[in-house]
Amino acid sequence: MAAPQVSGVIALLIEWWRGITGGITPSAAMVKAILVNGAIDCVGGPTRRGAGLVANIPNNDQGWGRVNLQNMVTQSPATDRGTKIYRDQRNAFTADNQEYLMRISPVNVARPMRITLAWTDAAGLPNANPALVNDLDLMTEILPGGGIGQVFKGNFFTNGFSVVGGNFDDLNNVECVYIQNPNGIYEVRVIAANISASAHPDIATPWQDFALVVDNAEYAEAIASGSTATRSQWHGGLRICGHYPNRETSSSSASWGQSTSSAW
Repeated sequence: MAAPQVSGVIALLIEWWRGITGGITPSAAMVKAILVNGAIDCVGGPTRRGAGLVANIPNNDQGWGRVNLQNMVTQSPATDRGTKIYRDQRNAFTADNQEYLMRISPVNVARPMRITLAWTDAAGLPNANPALVNDLDLMTEILPGGGIGQVFKGNFFTNGFSVVGGNFDDLNNVECVYIQNPNGIYEVRVIAANISASAHPDIATPWQDFALVVDNAEYAEAIASGSTATRSQWHGGLRICGHYPNRETSSSSASWGQSTSSAW
């Protein structure tokens, strides 16, 4: 989409966010995650390259789709989007192999569940190729009956939705998992694949935070202390329905907390 249109949408999005959070400005990573998560797949449209039609997201013709403000700020029945979970730079990684973990379940199994991870990367060197400095990975696993289920990796898509298999993305600072027919409890992990520099101007040692948006989801039951995810960082949170959780940053292991829900 044209830059002026997207810029206008971002201005309205920031105004909306400040209105529901008591004046807090969203991070650049959160704005990007919301834009991507709310976009519409333009499959079947013209490529404007003179031949062929646009394929399903993601691709170089449409990226993650057409920006749609209504999808970002409203819920069903106004749109086909639902309750959202937001986490805006509340956790940070300081070393490889650290993880953030949460368990979620779809609010409406008749609609897709969309998970988007974005982060503002540390500055790279001029002409670096690949350009990515700090690499995070998004992984979502369904837990049927408490057992090991299907694993979806960020940005591995077929026909516009995530499929099992593939490799982790080590090139992009946006990763998505879109599950077309969600059902059950899902374990969402953000994994520090490589943390080699600081993304914070006031921190000299390796450090990387992130933003996470989940559409059509709510927190599932709290994860018990002593679970296998001993490296994870999880400090509780809110199912966002017009309320914003206070930001917090941590890079060390922490005990599991109880999540809560909040409504308008």
